[in-house]
Formats: sequence, structure tokens, C-alpha cells
Amino acid sequence: MLRLVSSSIARHRATHVFRTLPAQKHTISSSTGTNRGTGISTGTSSSTGTSSSTGTSSSSSSSSGSSSSSNDAFSSAKDLDTHSSPSVTASEVDKFRQISTAWWDTQGPFKHLHTMNTARMQYIHERLSDFKTPTAKGASAVDVGCGGGLAAESLARMGLRTLGVDAALENVQVARMHALEDAALALPGQLEYRRMTAEQLVAEGRQFDCVVSLEVIEHVADALAFVRSLVQLARPGGLVFVSTMSRTAAAMLIDVVVPEYILGTVPRGTHDHAKFLKPEELSEMLEAVGAETVDVSGLVLEPLSNSCHVVPADWGLLRSIGVQANYILCARKRKP
Repeated sequence: MLRLVSSSIARHRATHVFRTLPAQKHTISSSTGTNRGTGISTGTSSSTGTSSSTGTSSSSSSSSGSSSSSNDAFSSAKDLDTHSSPSVTASEVDKFRQISTAWWDTQGPFKHLHTMNTARMQYIHERLSDFKTPTAKGASAVDVGCGGGLAAESLARMGLRTLGVDAALENVQVARMHALEDAALALPGQLEYRRMTAEQLVAEGRQFDCVVSLEVIEHVADALAFVRSLVQLARPGGLVFVSTMSRTAAAMLIDVVVPEYILGTVPRGTHDHAKFLKPEELSEMLEAVGAETVDVSGLVLEPLSNSCHVVPADWGLLRSIGVQANYILCARKRKP
């Protein structure tokens, strides 16, 4: 049923269909038909399943949203010890530390993250455009739980001055090394990586125009505390993007049983279905800490075609059919 509905939706929303892009500097069109230069590549993926439960990332901006001139994607000078952070679960960090060298292997355990990244980045770009966030003028972004830098690189290519943070040093090192392959990412202030947690970044008083955390929240020790940190990292009026899996039978099958126990494409034990959040639960958490959900959309993977589609949560009389498994949510931090 999900695939039948998603196929119909994809025909009506062609701008959201994942397209295979062979190089890292390709662009993608938004729903307005304008070429936005998001630079999403087939090899780029979100930080889904990042090693850190805190996965929090900081951007190169100050609390006003302006970027620091000292961004350096390859410097370890600002790395912090993350072991004592309350949202970090050591076992979750270890899961991804052990496979950190596979982040940019498009046929490895993060294959589906690479597939989903273009759809997610297009969604993020369109929501930023909706709220007139000036990506071309260097607005700031933080990728919390950046893993090997799949989403962070895409955000930087959009024009956002981006900080990626992760609790696992191994992930951060992989992200830094991969960024060396693209000279555009080495521009001062464009992309920076740090080993740190959400709480540590909040403690520095940093705020950003765009806060992104993709497939991280299902690995944290305290989901509400983590959501609070994400909202604290957004400037008033800034946008917060979270993608995760809903706690449904469909998600259990699609995101746990099939990839971990049947196909073996994801290491067993990567996901705990009990820690998945339904969209309404995540929205309630955001509301409780000062943000309002402005959109929830589904992310439907098509394994046979290795593609991903962004679909509406509701389709006619089929309520919430699009968010039965993977979904992405956009929230806006309330202004005082």
C-alpha cells in the first residue's frame, strides 16, 4: 500500500523525486523550478544514524547568526571530550565508531543514507526558501550528529556557512578528510567540523539560522533534552529540521527487520524500534521547548530503483499514510 500511494504521489510531485547525480557539485531544482545550486551528489547522505546520541553540531555563526571567520574544516583545535555529556550513550557512539570508515561507501552500511540525502536536502532547501532564509548570502547552519559529513557538505554547497558536530572523533576525522576532496569547501568560513555534543555547543551560546539533525534522535539517551538543545541552537525565527522513524509496525519492518535481519545491509542492533518517535510525539516535544512544527513529510525509499521520494503526510482520505516509516519534520523557533 505504501509503495502504491507513494508512486501516485511521486507523479504529482515530480520536483521531489530523488535523482541520481553523478558528481558532488551538481545542482538540484526547487519546487519553483529555479536552479538552487544545492550541490547534492549521489554520494552525499544525511547524518542518519550518526554515532553520537548527542550528535549536536555547531555552525560557524555567532548567536546573531553571523559566521565566524575562523572556520576550518580540518582543524582539531576545538574538539571537546564528549564522554560525560548527558545525552550521549556510549554504546550508541561505539556502533558508529566501528563503521566510521564506511561513511562514503555508497554500497556499504550507509547506502540508504546516500539515497535519502538528495531528497532531504531538497526538502530543507525548499523550506529555507519558504521562510526566506538567505542561503546565498551565507546564512548559518549546524548539522547535529554529522557522522562522516554527508549532510554537512550538502548544506555547505547550498551556500550555508556550516558547522558539523559529532560525539565520535572517528566520524569527525572522516568528515574532515572527505572535505579535502572539494576545494570549494575549504573556503574560509564555509565548513567546519568539531567533536562535541549539543549541550556543549549550547553552553558556548551559539545560535544558527538552520539546525539540522538527521536520523540521530533515535540514538540519544534523552529525546526531550536533545530536542531542547536543538531549539536552543536555533536563533529566534530559525528553522529546525529533524528526520527519524515513526514507532509503527511499518517502520519496524522497513527500517529494522528488512535491512538488519533479511538483507544484512545494516549491522544488526543499529536501531531500537522502542526509541522511534511518532511525528505527533516529536511535535509535542518541540512545542514544549519553544518551537512550532510547520511541516511533516514522509520519506519513502524505493529499494529496487535505489531512490527516495518526499511525500505528504496525508494523501486524500489516507491520513498519515506518508509518515508510517521515515519522515522529516520542519519546525520554527518562536520569537520572543
